[in-house]
Amino acid sequence: MKRVLRNPGNLLVVLGCAAATIAYVLDAQARSRSIENLAFIVPLAVAVLALCLLVLFTQQEPAENAKTKGAEKPQGGAANAALPYYCFGAFVAYVLSIPHLGFDVANMIFVALFVWLQSRRQPLRALLFGLVFGLGAAWVFQTILPYRLPMTLL
Repeated sequence: MKRVLRNPGNLLVVLGCAAATIAYVLDAQARSRSIENLAFIVPLAVAVLALCLLVLFTQQEPAENAKTKGAEKPQGGAANAALPYYCFGAFVAYVLSIPHLGFDVANMIFVALFVWLQSRRQPLRALLFGLVFGLGAAWVFQTILPYRLPMTLL
């Protein structure tokens, strides 16, 4: 079955992110082959590339569905236009809250809020994803980095 992207612009953004990630890893490896320097960069690059693949696969739909949806109007409005500003504000609050809440709790709250903003206000999905991914990412960073991060739960 032939599949197409819902929005071809997504392909350009994802390919740009993947290309920038690969270029950064190659440049970092060329400048320093030290394990301490690459221990943080390579796992993060693998995660970014995996997310790029995930976006590509989740943004596809069967070709026959794409033809029938062409007549529908896309939903938009002021709420969708303001979403990048909400996400940027959440990121600023996340960065400023790390010393006070700890990296793990701030990470869980930020991920849950971001997923809630992006997934059409589904609170259960946002809470579960924030809990699992927030604690998982905090644990991975704590084990990879040679210095301690401020933690509350871990």
